Amino acid sequence: MIYTVAISLILSGCAAKKVERIEPETTIDLSGRWNDTDSRMVSQAMITDCLNHPWITQHMSASMGKKPSVIVGSMRNKSTEHIAVKTFVNDIERAFINSGQVDVVASAVEREELRTEKDDQRVFASPETIKEMGRELGVDIASVDSAQRAVMGVDVVAVATPSSTPVVMNEWVGSGLHVTSVGVSTAGKQEIATEVFKRGKLVLDELSQTSKIGGINVPFSRGLLRSEDVYAEIGEIILGKKPGRTSDEEVTVFVSSGLAIQDVATAKLVYDKALQQGMGTKVNLV
Repeated sequence: MIYTVAISLILSGCAAKKVERIEPETTIDLSGRWNDTDSRMVSQAMITDCLNHPWITQHMSASMGKKPSVIVGSMRNKSTEHIAVKTFVNDIERAFINSGQVDVVASAVEREELRTEKDDQRVFASPETIKEMGRELGVDIASVDSAQRAVMGVDVVAVATPSSTPVVMNEWVGSGLHVTSVGVSTAGKQEIATEVFKRGKLVLDELSQTSKIGGINVPFSRGLLRSEDVYAEIGEIILGKKPGRTSDEEVTVFVSSGLAIQDVATAKLVYDKALQQGMGTKVNLV
């Protein structure tokens, strides 16, 4: 049996004001509006209420000790305050998991998104799709069953994943390999192992942005990688201020978090090619 927890919040403020002595450790709200402390208190109250009611023990007694499976459903904010109710859902799910008393199950929406993603993967990884892409690009394309097989023994690796843990490991990287990482644009994600960054000649599109949200943000935030470990920004190599690869054995790594100037330069290249080949449709925007 799967239980769905749906909670509505009816919140109101207190307009009365008075002066009173409080303990030094007491949290006080001077604005009179909803804040992080309010969210924390409400979240804790809901968690305590959910976990302390007898429904968990009743279910386990009726199902021979099996823990209940729970979906934390939607929440509605009926107050006039701007409240991010999704934080309550996350807090309750985390508390349920940490309590060990229940099994948390993904919602129907999340499961449908996962099924859609798997269907897409099957379509785009099918032999027919691979052959079609190969004919379009004029190259031989093969599907492999692991990241390790994709990396070992090749000359160039391009990585574009939403992974939060590295998918390219240092022990797979052979001498002379070039790795390009373009999949990370959010803090907390990392698709290349830190050892690869430190081992190779590390080049970025732009240090300040890539160190915060790009592929090196995790080791940078943990102090495992520093600006001194970055060999150059790509502009320095393009302008000839620093050399690129200097030997066939050198491992090179390029990490891009995406800059507007890159989009503009690519668009200009495509536009010029289209003009040369007489392709495209002119559109009057004004």
